[in-house]
Amino acid sequence: MRTTAAGRSQAVGATCCKSVARNAVKEVREEAGLDCEVERLVALHDWNRRNARASAWNVLKVILLCRPLGGAFHANIETTGSGWFTADALPPLAVEKNTPEQIALCFAAHADPNWRPPID
Repeated sequence: MRTTAAGRSQAVGATCCKSVARNAVKEVREEAGLDCEVERLVALHDWNRRNARASAWNVLKVILLCRPLGGAFHANIETTGSGWFTADALPPLAVEKNTPEQIALCFAAHADPNWRPPID
């Protein structure tokens, strides 16, 4: 999805106070307009170890593989565009939030039914 703040693409974000899976489903619906279900964990990353912009907080980045169930994108206050992309044709990324390596993990996990998620 493309955010209004930077005009670059990033994965769906999350907030606290819900289970990881419930929050992911909520955020995908709000930001991408899609209903989905979480299939499995792709990775559990330490933000400060894996992302370029350091955080003063100890942030764990949970990357999940989700299966779309339906819905349609509508521009909103957070998101100006949405689309499906192949690994070799990604739009410009908001690399301070999602790295090319993290996106590659998503494609690898999708292709491998025996995926073992890297956990920091």
